[in-house]
Amino acid sequence: MLAVAFLLCVLATPGGAGAQPTDSGVDGATTDASVDAGAEDPAVEVDSGVGAVAISPAAIAQEARDATAQLQADAELVEGSPVVGSVRARLESSDEDLAGLEQRVAPGAIAAAGRSDLTELTRRVGGLDGDRADDEEALDARLAELSELTSRLENARNRWSDAERELRATPGTPALVVQRSEALLRRIDELHRRVAERTSAVAELQHTLAEHRETASHLLERLHEAQHERRARLFSRTAPPIWAASTQAGSEAASHVSIKGSWSTFYTLYGDQLPLHVGLFILLLIAVVALGRWSMKTASGADHASLAILSRPFAAALMLGLVAIRFVYPRAPTAIFHAAAAFALIPLLRLLPTLIRRRALHRPIWALLGLFAAHEISASLPLSPPLPRILSLLVTLVFLTGTILVLRRGYARPEDEGASRLLRAVPRALQATVVLLSISALAEIFGYSNLASLLTPGLLDLGYVLFLLLAAVRVLDAVLSATLRSPFAQVSRTVRFHRDLIEAKIRSVLQFLTAAGWLYGALMVFDLEDPAQEMFSDVFNWQANIGSWSLSLGDLVGFGLVVWLTRYVSRILSFLLEQDVLPRLNLPRGAPATVSRLARYGVWLIGFIAAIGAAGVDMSSIALLVSALGVGIGFGLQTIVNNFVSGLILIFERPIRTGDMVEVDGMVGRVREIGIRASVVRTLKGAEVILPNADLVSGQVINWTLSDQRRRVDVPVGVAYGTDPQRVIDLLLEASRTVPEVSEKPETLALFLGFGASSLDFELRFWVDLKHEWPTVASLVLVAIHARLMEAKIEIPFPQRDLHVRSIAPEAAAAIFKEDSRGEEPSV
Repeated sequence: MLAVAFLLCVLATPGGAGAQPTDSGVDGATTDASVDAGAEDPAVEVDSGVGAVAISPAAIAQEARDATAQLQADAELVEGSPVVGSVRARLESSDEDLAGLEQRVAPGAIAAAGRSDLTELTRRVGGLDGDRADDEEALDARLAELSELTSRLENARNRWSDAERELRATPGTPALVVQRSEALLRRIDELHRRVAERTSAVAELQHTLAEHRETASHLLERLHEAQHERRARLFSRTAPPIWAASTQAGSEAASHVSIKGSWSTFYTLYGDQLPLHVGLFILLLIAVVALGRWSMKTASGADHASLAILSRPFAAALMLGLVAIRFVYPRAPTAIFHAAAAFALIPLLRLLPTLIRRRALHRPIWALLGLFAAHEISASLPLSPPLPRILSLLVTLVFLTGTILVLRRGYARPEDEGASRLLRAVPRALQATVVLLSISALAEIFGYSNLASLLTPGLLDLGYVLFLLLAAVRVLDAVLSATLRSPFAQVSRTVRFHRDLIEAKIRSVLQFLTAAGWLYGALMVFDLEDPAQEMFSDVFNWQANIGSWSLSLGDLVGFGLVVWLTRYVSRILSFLLEQDVLPRLNLPRGAPATVSRLARYGVWLIGFIAAIGAAGVDMSSIALLVSALGVGIGFGLQTIVNNFVSGLILIFERPIRTGDMVEVDGMVGRVREIGIRASVVRTLKGAEVILPNADLVSGQVINWTLSDQRRRVDVPVGVAYGTDPQRVIDLLLEASRTVPEVSEKPETLALFLGFGASSLDFELRFWVDLKHEWPTVASLVLVAIHARLMEAKIEIPFPQRDLHVRSIAPEAAAAIFKEDSRGEEPSV
């Protein structure tokens, strides 16, 4: 038996019995070569069990084949991971940046740093720490992978060691079988050594990374302390009065934004993305040029301002590209953002006549742009005291004078009396600006430089950023409006029939994003970003403990946001399916509504699960709660569950569909909606009746439109005795043909039903498409029948009865005959 097992092992296992282990280098670049011809490189996992389990001789061939295949796969796993090498390269490249930041955050240097310098340093150190946190997670995952690999190797070695001892102890075991087991053990040991080297390298890199993060953490603490100290000294005098200012010690060095090294830092962070973004900008420019030319050619309903904006496509595209820098490159140096804002002056000046129709506002806006440019230039120059304070005071006074002139001349008042609240609030905002600028000027004069350097640049930046965002939104609105009017967008039914609604929704979203972006910018400008984050963090992390269950305000807000987003997404998806996708498909009647409803239910189900997760609720506890309430739901809410299940039956089986004409308990109406619990039926009188779904499934319902949209209408007609029946039938058929709403197929029938008590009874049976109101059609047919019978002088009798008097009193008979002899009607 051992001989057979050996032959199977040799035939099934690649490499033969003489395979030797391979050697490899350290992590990064290794070369594995087999010593013996045909030997394959082994890898780790042989068995996932724990402890040594003896291998029977009959299974040794299969075990050897599986072991070799798994060793091959795991060897590739060990040598093929680029994680460690990538982390080491990034760590080495950031060591120089961290060393430079340590010098700039030294106690002597940080004391002289300005507000913008502290903000820039905090962003850069925080960015480095965030990158290293991501690298730390990658290394932790790699170390866990190697640890699992080591454990599997140890289990495999125990098994094959026991197998080798058993083979040696078994008499008659071929030597080649023992050699094969020894070769597998050597491969396992070699791979175990290589895994140990990788584990050691990862652990060493983790130690270096931890030191790097610790240094970054100390720098962040130092920067936060400096920012806190600067905020604490906001209302303290930090410099002598401006008339006594000189280069003496004690006057604070001017803060300026240096562009030295900013480009290299930016290129290090985003250099690999620049070609893609340049290509996207070129595509944007081409699209804006094409839209501008098409709009000027067709002038298809776009307003004059949009056409004027698109007539300057390069300025419009450049405006959008420069504003997007802040969002595309969030970790770029501050100098890059300042440079983008300065370059944005070029397209702003070009587009200003098209953005602001009121010419009286052009000069104040030019003055604002000029002040911002002067501020940017002065901020980028390393000027010596007291020149920066003098320039800052000059800018403050010019800004203050211009704001007062705008208020006095009424430029800020809206021309339209029905202007929005935002426009009506502009004069008050300018009045507040006058007060703050006055405080800033006095603070600069009397040496409160921290306050002055916060107010004037902050107000100037806020005004410029607000105008920049509004201009960018106006340009984007013009581009989107022209896009929705283009021939390509008109292919969509949604755009073709609901363009105005889409434009209104897009404008509302853009306005919200503009307000949110400006508010966030205000927090950054006035150095309130960190305090605001701390305040919101404290508010949203506040918890209410109910027994062992805790609920925070952040969980509630997250739950509400996810539910709101789910509702919004479900409505958009249902709208797109019903308006654009499903009408293009050849689906049976009622199927589009079913698909739309199922899609909406699916979105709500996913959204509800996501909302539960956002609220921080453990799904296992939810499952336990649902199972515990299952009995209560089954008994207490059985009617609701019955209606819900009935609604699902109506959706899938579709015996009743939206738009069907149904009759329930004598009530006739059209189905308006099939909901989760109940359906809505609009009667012919205009009332909307809400019917539980269970009544529609289990009750008797007449569906007039289940298989088609036609209904037969029966009109009874009676004529006087003595009339020719065939003539009446011809007249009835002729009358029905005069009403166009009567369907030609099936054919209209006129039947002679029999002899009535006072008339010959006929019936006209015709079919009506239910897109028409069949009672109205029946009325038209009756009018036509009456006209035909009157023309033919055919009498329509009324019910008559002959009365035979068997006995009468003599006095009554005398009175009757007396009145009759005088030719008058007898009185009663």
